This record gives sequence, structure tokens and C-alpha cells, in this order.
Amino acid sequence: MHYIKYSLTLLIVITYSCKSDIDIKGGNTGEIDSIKIRKYNDSVARDRYWNKLLDSLQLISIGNNQDLTVLYESLKSSVFSVYTFNDSSMSQGSAFLISSDGTCLSNYHVFEGADKAYVINHRGDKFLIDKIINYDTDKDVIIFQIGIKNQFISPLLIANESPKIGEDCFAIGSPMGLSQTLSTGIISGFRDNGNFIQTTAEITHGSSGGALFNKRGEVIGITTLGFGDANLNFAINIKNVDYSLIHPESSSTKSTSDEFIVTSDKAFFYDQPDLLTKRKAYMVRGDKGIVLERSNGFTYIMFTNNRGQTTKGWLNLNDISFTTTNLTKNSYYKVQVQKAYFYEEPNDASKKSAFLTFGDSFICLKTENEFIYTVFTNRSNQRTEGWIRISDAIQQR
Repeated sequence: MHYIKYSLTLLIVITYSCKSDIDIKGGNTGEIDSIKIRKYNDSVARDRYWNKLLDSLQLISIGNNQDLTVLYESLKSSVFSVYTFNDSSMSQGSAFLISSDGTCLSNYHVFEGADKAYVINHRGDKFLIDKIINYDTDKDVIIFQIGIKNQFISPLLIANESPKIGEDCFAIGSPMGLSQTLSTGIISGFRDNGNFIQTTAEITHGSSGGALFNKRGEVIGITTLGFGDANLNFAINIKNVDYSLIHPESSSTKSTSDEFIVTSDKAFFYDQPDLLTKRKAYMVRGDKGIVLERSNGFTYIMFTNNRGQTTKGWLNLNDISFTTTNLTKNSYYKVQVQKAYFYEEPNDASKKSAFLTFGDSFICLKTENEFIYTVFTNRSNQRTEGWIRISDAIQQR
């Protein structure tokens, strides 16, 4: 009996379901076209809804806390294994790239007493060390330059904010010669008046000179020392690296610099490229100077006023405008904001919905009106072309 009832019910449902098709076939052409158009519009609206949802999910996944696997893949090529030699021994450590001209940071003790040295990347390519730029034995920091020839290796970004205790972090280095080893942990303290960051990310022999990153993939420290049994690991706080070591005065040459003019009433100097190190010294509207380096939305400059007083330090990019910009075809840039939008034309009125995200690298094809024209292909092989604001990116020199 139940089977008969079920069969009758199913038959009625099937008949009702098919009834619309029968009526449509028998109806007039106008009604059929109207239904087809309505169904098409519904389909388009549904596709748009799903596309918006997928875009939202993509934005969530791109946010400040990028997937560690993605971060590691984008950063590992900029961390090297270091091998140093003297007459009687060989030592091994780590180093990382901070400028596309081959400038690297490491621990001084990795190089102490060495007669020669070289670095190796994740593919096994060997790079000879061209010169030692500077070093500080007390702070255990060394800056050197490698010969990267015509290769472009994306430099690491230096964090413009100090981490907080309890935040996630990770390190990439070469412990025991095991290149590009990833270790994770948290910030567990600050020691020696903030000169050292204590972390649970493991640091051991061979990791010295590697990079400690925050959860956004920005460098916060130089990995230096670890006590494995007690899980006590320490990195030199990148905030306490003297930037005059990286930018010696001899590097001030107009041929490789950008001229700028101050557009704010006051453009304050900062000790480091972050908002936490503001100084009393400032430039005023109309003052002109030369940019020696750019980092994290700041420019490192040396300025001499009309009384012959010289000041050097970092200025916020928002306080200045470039009067002549030495941009060349095929030079590389890295996005320094969360979203660098594309524009149809080199002006603010032609903004598109497409954008690059923090850390993306792109090539300069041409420039106009403080915009860079580029063609970018993402990991999904999707191609986007258009104009990017120069102020949204850092030139990789």
C-alpha cells in the first residue's frame, strides 16, 4: 500500500515538473522569449554572485596573514647559505638579500677571521662576495655585496613595525648546512633593551645570519643564537641595525639617485623607515634633496641646508614628490602597500578593480605622470596589464 502511494505521489510530481516544458512549447513565441531572457538574466546574476564570493574569499586569503607555504616559496630564494674559509678551517652560516644590487645582511661572527667566502642559493647557484660594505663587531652585523650578474632576485622587505610578544614568527636559514630550512614559533620576549628578539623559532649552528620574519613575511631580525635544549633562541632586532652601515655617505651620487621636493609643511626625519622613530629635525615645503634608498614607504636622504648643516635619515614618501625619477625600462618594483590597483590610464580617474598585493614584484615597461605601466601574470596564469602608482611600490635596485 505504501509503495502504491509513493508511486502515485512520484508520478504526480514528475507530471507537474514536466508541465512547464509542455506549456512553454505550446505557448506563444513572445512568452517563450521572455522566459528565456529571464532565465539568462538569472544565470548571469548567479555567476556574478559567485564571482563576487570568490573574490571575497581570495581577498581573505591574501590578507596580512598569508599562507606560510606561499610566503616560504616567495622568500626562500632571498636567503642564502654562507661558506667562509681561512687557511685552516671552513665555517658555515646564513645571509639574506636586502637590495637587488646584491647587498646582503648577516652576522659578523660568520665572517670573522675569513680569507674568502661565497654564498649559495636554493638552486645551488654559487655567488662570490664582491666586497664587504660595512660591519659592526659590537652588534655582530655585517653588510656585504654579492655578484648577482644579470639575475633578478627579489630583496626581502624590512618590517616597519616592531613585533609584539605572542605574535607568530618564522625563520629561514641553513642550520647544519641544511639550506632554506623553515622553523616556526612565536615572539617570546625582548632582551638587552630590545637589541635582541627572543623567539621559540629554532635557531642553531649554521642559522647565524639568517632572517627572522613576522607573519607578513617582513624581516624583523637577524637570527644569531640558540640553545636548543631550553628552546631559547635569539635574533638581532632589525630595528637596531644602524642604517648608516648600509648607506655609507660615499654612496651618495646623483647619477643613481632621485631628486625630490618637499610638498608637506614639515617633512620630519626618522631614524629608521617606520613611524615609531620620528625625530625633531625636519625639512619644509619647497626644500629639495636627493633620495639614496627607498624602503617600506620611506626614503633615506642626506640634506644640507643653506647654513651648511647636513642631516641624514628617513622621510615619509607622503611628504615629498619626485621632480625627476630615474626609472628605466625593465627595472623591477615590489608592492609596498596591501593593494596596488591597476589604472587604465596614468591618472587617478581610471582606476580598475584589479590589483597587486603586498610583496608582488613587477617589471617597469614605461612611465608617465608618476605611474608605471606593467604586464603582470599571476600564479594562475591570469594576465593583467595597466598602470600602477609609483608611490605604491619600492624600486628594487
